[in-house]
Amino acid sequence: MIMPGNVWFSKWTGGAATVMSGPGWTLEVDSDCLVFSGDKPGPFHYVLEDTRLRGEHTVAVYTGGPTHIFLDGYEVWSAPVTVGDPVDADSSITLTEAAYEDVARAVRQGSSLPDALVEFAAMELNKRDAARIGDLREWAIHARFRVRGKGQYGTVFAAQSQGKPALTAFVNKEGIRVELPAAATRMECAGAWSDGRWHDLVIAFGGGAIEVFVDGWLTGHVPGSAPHFDRFMVGQSLHGERLMGEVSRGGIYPALNDQQIAALSGRACVSQNPVFDLFPNGIFHRIPSLLRHSSGRLVAFADARHGLPNDSPNVTEIVASFSDDEGNTWSDPQTIAGYPSNSEEPISVTDPACVEDAKGRIHLLFDLYPSGIGLLNSQPGHGHDGQDLLLQAKDGQEFLVPGGWPERPTPVITRDGEPTTFVAEAGPQILGRGPLTVVPTGHIAIVTSSDRGETWSSPRLLTADVKDEWMTFLGIGPGAGIRLRHGDNAGRLLVPVYFSNEDASQFSAAVIYSDDDGKTWQRSASTNDARTVEGKQVDPRRFTNPAATMSESAVVELPDGDVVMFSRSQRPFVQRAVSRDGGLTWGEVTEETQISEIFCQPAATAHEGFIYFANASRMLPYRGCGTLYRTDAQSLTRPDAKPNWISLAINPRHHGYQSIVALENGIGMLWERETAGVWFSFIPFSLFPAAE
Repeated sequence: MIMPGNVWFSKWTGGAATVMSGPGWTLEVDSDCLVFSGDKPGPFHYVLEDTRLRGEHTVAVYTGGPTHIFLDGYEVWSAPVTVGDPVDADSSITLTEAAYEDVARAVRQGSSLPDALVEFAAMELNKRDAARIGDLREWAIHARFRVRGKGQYGTVFAAQSQGKPALTAFVNKEGIRVELPAAATRMECAGAWSDGRWHDLVIAFGGGAIEVFVDGWLTGHVPGSAPHFDRFMVGQSLHGERLMGEVSRGGIYPALNDQQIAALSGRACVSQNPVFDLFPNGIFHRIPSLLRHSSGRLVAFADARHGLPNDSPNVTEIVASFSDDEGNTWSDPQTIAGYPSNSEEPISVTDPACVEDAKGRIHLLFDLYPSGIGLLNSQPGHGHDGQDLLLQAKDGQEFLVPGGWPERPTPVITRDGEPTTFVAEAGPQILGRGPLTVVPTGHIAIVTSSDRGETWSSPRLLTADVKDEWMTFLGIGPGAGIRLRHGDNAGRLLVPVYFSNEDASQFSAAVIYSDDDGKTWQRSASTNDARTVEGKQVDPRRFTNPAATMSESAVVELPDGDVVMFSRSQRPFVQRAVSRDGGLTWGEVTEETQISEIFCQPAATAHEGFIYFANASRMLPYRGCGTLYRTDAQSLTRPDAKPNWISLAINPRHHGYQSIVALENGIGMLWERETAGVWFSFIPFSLFPAAE
């Protein structure tokens, strides 16, 4: 990304509300977090709720294009507003031609590292320092360590209180184990850190949590508080057993924010580019969907939710934006599907999933709800008589639109085929306002672009072909579909869906598929067909056990042509099922025990022998900790597969849905901060350890 412009720095040491300001804008601190507000080009007010400022901090603002805000050396916000230069910054640097990495590096170099309460200078902390720090309620420990050979192990640091163990951090070939015996707390953080390389370990206590960071990435989080200690050991256990390696430096710090912890390790900064924003129109954007077209163009989609960020029933449209420079810059959003409505009679077009066919056309599938209808009040049925669309009058009479959804004005007939004076047009009239309206149930629709997302067809309903009469709900698993590239089913399009049981209390996952480049679609078997859970056979139509629920899903193709589905569920880990017939049927459901599940939408993609998976992986208690995982695709091909997932917590705080694609040198992630907007981040492959 070329970013000609200026980076402005200010030191904030507490007390003053204003950090930096310029013509028509202010960056200030309120309740320990940054607030960015102004009135040009229109009113905007961003609360950067994932920032925490206590003590001394360095704040940097990039001006000259979309505004980027950095805290303690790392980007924490970006917005599609261009502001003038500040009048009260402490210093600045000018960048005439610089890639994002250069900007991030310059910001880190201009930002101060936190000051330690005490630095490690021996294998045991001075008793006076231990007594001084051991009673603090919030603090953090940092140690740069290594073992001297693969698989070696030992204690990185340990503390005791009144002769009893209070804290131990131990590294071995499985990862890092943290124990606080007095609180009966044990954390197992999986990772390959006994590899002979230098690593930065930080354990932070504060905000009601105990958090473990390795090399600047959050790897463990549990509720808890800081232990009291009066003795502290470095590079050895409380009994004097030494680490099979060394601690080169470190110390104990006052409470640190995520950015200060990242700075201690010097880890790379992950970019954040705004794609769909709350301001200036006050429209909430959610449910990202991302496609990398065969031409290289990135096409992004999202819900545009008016008035409220809520699910259907709500006034919702789908918007699109595209990038021709791998996500560095984005076009202005355009609405590609939606119907005029209001909060009293809301019509929803929601939950997009995109896929490219063999001809280069982009198909976008989504849910369509008539006025006032959503997942939980959708009536059973698909709302058709054969391929004809069923309309209802207020007195209960039924009529038909021949040929289904009216792509053009179409005369309406009676159930007996007699003509009427009514003419059906796609839009608010038949979706809830007119004398004849569709059945109040959810639909699946599709639009298609033949010019890389520049223009789009009118919507076409697929409901009659993929939804059974008993189903109250059948909806898209938002994000992305795939086109199969291997074996007998090469060319088949797969898009995840899920459907409810009869009372809309539980869900089953499936796909809809097309073997003719999106012209016709059928639904596969579900992962709950012929499944046994807790000793009972699952009937997708009638089951009530939440342990069997599988809803929003992501699918990837393995090198041998098998298809893997990863599913959202009510269980503690992500669910996995494999299809060996191109997505038509599914095998046994297993759990990915290294990937936690918080009942949130997943995303996945395949690239050069690896499978990449992303989700919001922790409740903080809000949905958060957007994490990107990687494993060898071959590890998923065996029936008894137990893949080893390597993870990076790309966004450790507020994070909801996401969609990912593989780029030339990394993963592109389109992700949401729940109601705050949708951003694009580039995660270089180099952030993952080299494959062995």
